Amino acid sequence: MFPHCNRPAARAQIDHRREYDHTSPELGGQTTAEQIQPLCISHHQLKTAGEWIDARLPDCRILWTSPDGRRYIVDPTGIMLTLFPDLARVEWITPATTRLGADGAAGNETRPGGRTRLQREHARREGLRRDNVTAYEAERNRKALPVSEIEAGIMSIVGMPHQRPAPSFDGPPPF
Repeated sequence: MFPHCNRPAARAQIDHRREYDHTSPELGGQTTAEQIQPLCISHHQLKTAGEWIDARLPDCRILWTSPDGRRYIVDPTGIMLTLFPDLARVEWITPATTRLGADGAAGNETRPGGRTRLQREHARREGLRRDNVTAYEAERNRKALPVSEIEAGIMSIVGMPHQRPAPSFDGPPPF
């Protein structure tokens, strides 16, 4: 599930794509087939430390963003259900939660002092995920725009930048 990782899933850890918030389960992170993914130990630690951010695209591919802003796309279509086919038979139910107020009565009150540090970190990562998906889609849409006649004329005069061909291996160096 991580870019260029070839560790078999049998030697991986199960990672929750969205962190589970025990104080507010309604914020997400439940254990469902679409919310878990196998990551090897080192990549799981990188993601948990917040260095790499993953975001699910609308077509179910995963957009990974590195600490330096590079983006990688992984297509995990059906991996979790292939690894664990019994997950399709499980009916996932999220229990309703109520919070008790200061008087012991059920209410929807927030904690004194606002959100917990864990909730703030979850919100920060969710914001990064949204920003990364938005930037990826904007770049993809920009590349899909047609070239105007003026731009085409300029490119024909100036010329398009050419990719250098990969050096071919012609044998060992002379000694």
